[in-house]
Amino acid sequence: MKKLFSLLAAVMLLAAALPAAAFAVDTSYQGKTVILYTGNLRGDVEVYAQIKAAREAYEEAGADVILADAGNYLQGSAAANTDRGLSVYNLMDAAGYDVAAMGLGEFSYTDATTGYLYHGNLTRYYTQAELQTGAGALTYNRNRDGSVTADRPAKEAARFQTVAGNVTALKEGIYAFEPSAVFTTDSGLKVGFYGLTDRSVAENVQTGFVSVAAQADVTVEADVVVCLSNMAGALIPEGTVLIEAPTGGERVVGAVVIDNESRAVTREKVELDKADEAVAALAGRARENAAKVAGASTVILNGSDTAGWNRETNLGDLVTDALAWYAKHYVDGLDESLPVVALQNGGNCDNFLYPGDITETDLLRALPFSPMGIGVLQVTGRQLLETLEAASQTADCPGFAQVSGLTYTVDATRDYDGGAAYGNFFVADSINRVTVTSVNGRPFDPDAVYALVCDNFLMNGSDTYYTLKSVKEAEGAKYLNNGSGVKVRDAVALYIERELDGTVGQAYAKPQGRIAVLSFSDVKPGSFYFEAADWAAERGITNGVTPTSFAPADPCTHAQILTFLYRAERGGTADPEDMDKAVSWARDKGLIDEGFDGGRPCTRAEAVHYIWQAQGRPEAKAAAGFTDVAADADYAKAVSWAVEKGVTNGSNAEGTTFSPDVICTRGHIVTFLHRGMN
Repeated sequence: MKKLFSLLAAVMLLAAALPAAAFAVDTSYQGKTVILYTGNLRGDVEVYAQIKAAREAYEEAGADVILADAGNYLQGSAAANTDRGLSVYNLMDAAGYDVAAMGLGEFSYTDATTGYLYHGNLTRYYTQAELQTGAGALTYNRNRDGSVTADRPAKEAARFQTVAGNVTALKEGIYAFEPSAVFTTDSGLKVGFYGLTDRSVAENVQTGFVSVAAQADVTVEADVVVCLSNMAGALIPEGTVLIEAPTGGERVVGAVVIDNESRAVTREKVELDKADEAVAALAGRARENAAKVAGASTVILNGSDTAGWNRETNLGDLVTDALAWYAKHYVDGLDESLPVVALQNGGNCDNFLYPGDITETDLLRALPFSPMGIGVLQVTGRQLLETLEAASQTADCPGFAQVSGLTYTVDATRDYDGGAAYGNFFVADSINRVTVTSVNGRPFDPDAVYALVCDNFLMNGSDTYYTLKSVKEAEGAKYLNNGSGVKVRDAVALYIERELDGTVGQAYAKPQGRIAVLSFSDVKPGSFYFEAADWAAERGITNGVTPTSFAPADPCTHAQILTFLYRAERGGTADPEDMDKAVSWARDKGLIDEGFDGGRPCTRAEAVHYIWQAQGRPEAKAAAGFTDVAADADYAKAVSWAVEKGVTNGSNAEGTTFSPDVICTRGHIVTFLHRGMN
């Protein structure tokens, strides 16, 4: 592995922990530097008063103290979510933090506005960059008479620095972090920090906001180098001090003690048993200002435009289930003899909801465009089918229908038969792309009548929903309107509270299989590569051999898999010059040497070996045990890792062979990549 860091040879990391430090500290820490650290606090505002007291205790005992966080300090609690992290930033400043890694919690706010940048929204919230570097006062919602509905005060720059050594920001002005930071203590010791961010960040914020690599590629010149990591199984150079708080793990609190003269490093447990009164009062105000908690979630609910505008999402499942439930329980006059189905356009499933408390502010961010209440309209099967056809007329269509109570398939390889223009869209002159497969678990009947529940924004014909407008306005229409008082996000809050007992659980961890999208004519539902091929096309990893053909059985060359891997590492966006760039990138990363032959077909062993190397060559806990993989094979560790991560279960039904020399097809390659990177 390429050496990334310059360290003094004397740096040692002792595995054994010393006895817990008592506060106030009795031991002298003269001549020592203490890195007091936290991780995975997830908006726990109470802890900052205790951290401030612990820092002061170490300082009173003679230590130079650096206060650090390994990431995931934002999100998770109402006190953090309500103002998009401002309270947490203020508390971290008050507690005296010096440096913090960027984790999923810190990227969760994307641009920190109610909508997205292209909507031109201005809100009371600061972007992550403004939380970090400060912001001027902002006046918005100025009325015609010159009065101001609301404004946002100026904010000073944060006292602490944020670091992320393996992340590239793809949008300007949203994030503010550096790869590393170096601090010189009063005693002259130089301590360097770099951040290592969980790779899942790239999949759990809006597409195109960040690119996350498998490892950091920075050089830190310091006497002692510390990696602040929220990536599970982080690989770091020998001699680097690792402070680790994997995203899915528990809260982390501790201390690293450095002897300033010998550079010897030890660790201490830290028991937080005292609190700073001023910081505690600040935390109390944050709790008081927290918005009403609508519920909680144990899963990430996907609000990516790339997903919601093209396919089923778990957020879409939750929202439409809530609409159907709401209609059955709260809409007077509902004909209970009719099958109930619910629709929600992907454009209003607009941002992610993350594990932890879900506040009203979170729901506003995720479901911002529902101002007109909820309606129920009786439609025929044919009218429902036409509605779904129009909702999927293009790729990246904000009208794409998330659904409850029905299943349907979109054949995206077929042309949309567009007729007259309807705003930015076109009416459907015929049904070419969509097939409804079931309604409420029964066969679809085009002549049957269904009770359709959705936002009145759609009932009024917005986006692609002209069919609903014409049905609602026709003579004899059977339409129920609950008024504008209850919005989609209100129905979701009620559903979480009363039907889900306050928590969105594992039933919504993934999309529930209501919508199938055929992106390629030769990739069918049920094939082992179906989901992977769709993922690869969506992420810009490959566009197929033609716009409608993926050629899953074609052999894959070394140059092709490196190109796929290169694009996956950088968040997609296929470019004709990527193959040359990929070869250069792979050579720089040590994946290939000067004798590389890109046109040679790639074997299963070689493919897994490439992916393993790009992930940082992680060690598996146990050998795979395949009969055809020798323990000393140069790809053996890669295969063991691939089995442990679920990238492959082997090549036969018994799971005893891997077939390392079999040529990989395009279907196998994208499946390996999809599993390895998710």
